[in-house]
Amino acid sequence: MPFVKSREISEDDVSFIDSIREKYHLSRRSDFSYYIALHLCDLLKKGGYVGIILSNSFLGTEAGEVFFESIKQHFDDIRIHISGNGRWFTNADIVTVLLILRKKDGVHLNDSISFFTWKKCLDVIATRSDYMNSIVNSSILDKAIDGSVINRVNYTDNDLNRLKNLNVSYNSLFSDLKWLLNISDCLIPINECFTVFRGSRRGWDAMFFPEGETGIEPQFLKDVLINARNTNHFDATTDRKAFCCDMEIAELESNGYQGALSWIKRFENETNGTGRPLPEVLKQSGAHWYELKTDEIAELFTMMNPDNRMFYAKFNTPTFVNQRLIGLKRKKATDDLDLLHALLNSIVSLFYIEAVGFGRGLGVLDINKDSISKCYMLNPALLSREQSIAIKESFSSLKERGIVDFDQDMDDPMRQKFDLTILRAFKIESYYSTILNSIRSMRRIRKAVNQNNVAIPMTETVEFDLDNDVVTRAAENNNKF
Repeated sequence: MPFVKSREISEDDVSFIDSIREKYHLSRRSDFSYYIALHLCDLLKKGGYVGIILSNSFLGTEAGEVFFESIKQHFDDIRIHISGNGRWFTNADIVTVLLILRKKDGVHLNDSISFFTWKKCLDVIATRSDYMNSIVNSSILDKAIDGSVINRVNYTDNDLNRLKNLNVSYNSLFSDLKWLLNISDCLIPINECFTVFRGSRRGWDAMFFPEGETGIEPQFLKDVLINARNTNHFDATTDRKAFCCDMEIAELESNGYQGALSWIKRFENETNGTGRPLPEVLKQSGAHWYELKTDEIAELFTMMNPDNRMFYAKFNTPTFVNQRLIGLKRKKATDDLDLLHALLNSIVSLFYIEAVGFGRGLGVLDINKDSISKCYMLNPALLSREQSIAIKESFSSLKERGIVDFDQDMDDPMRQKFDLTILRAFKIESYYSTILNSIRSMRRIRKAVNQNNVAIPMTETVEFDLDNDVVTRAAENNNKF
């Protein structure tokens, strides 16, 4: 399918897509391929099959979810194939999937959906007829014939609905997530505990985030964290000051705030890259053009594109955060912030960051304020006082170690002990290996887009002796997830 975003659709096609949108109830933000895919339904006989290759965007966007819901209303016997070893098309940074569908005939019904992951790169598959046959026959028979070549996860319609109610993306379902249904009683939406927001998006950082000596009066300078790249500890510190002034110019003049006045006047006659004056560009309703609102200050934060560093960090005092960060603030000031901080850094919450995110063309995890708002977390109300204390004590050891890359983190016995302490408190410690393997599988699939023509390295399934916290590793056959 052609990859054309909604805002790039030609005016010549507007009447065509409007009729399809109305018929199939699509979002106005739908990619062009969504309209073509659903139009194919009109060209098929009942019970007829179609196979299409399109962008994976429908697996992780709101418009894509609307599209896929319409697909499920009109098609069944659905198979979704993705590459777990390099992009199929190397001349673009777009990740593609193969979608195989049968138009419903009212007689036969297969409302389960299978998610297939190809473990061999396309160039290798092209030279091996046994690999090709394994993939084709696995899809036709709806089972994985050779696990070293292709992996299959199947969900019933009921499973899918329950998992979608837990807000995981379709993109995450290439890993078997049915275990999540078994621990759902231990989870609550993160927004029951926190208000989640994106840091201030004001533009023109040179003005709002001054560097060096400026002469601005201290009351107009607020602590802010601009970039978390150098945040290596779970207790975070700010890295700059933000210029925050809500006074009228006349009020600044009458009070003799020459520093703030001079700073504003410094930018008053500047223009942006297209020649528009900054007072016009930065104009906003209910605020001065030079004003940076600080209504939302964060107690905790996480990163917009965490990739290899997945964590939630805490400020000692509520702090202003930049647009590149996602802030969290308790809804109830009486809630134990240290306990919530520990629970947010558990393997369950790290799993959710991956499960609600979306892998872009270069394998980077894309998350935003809305996706973090959809996360679930372990319910602190289910813990006794003794369990809460034990969790915070275990987290204190992890805090002393600091933030490290994901793989190093998961292999660290200190991290393993912390996670098992939490999971035992919720009586779900038997799921530890399953959760860990799910998150690793999701990360492998996401990062596989950059493995063109390279065999997937040997991976390991991790199993734990839950009584002694001893890690044992059973290496699988080469090229197996």
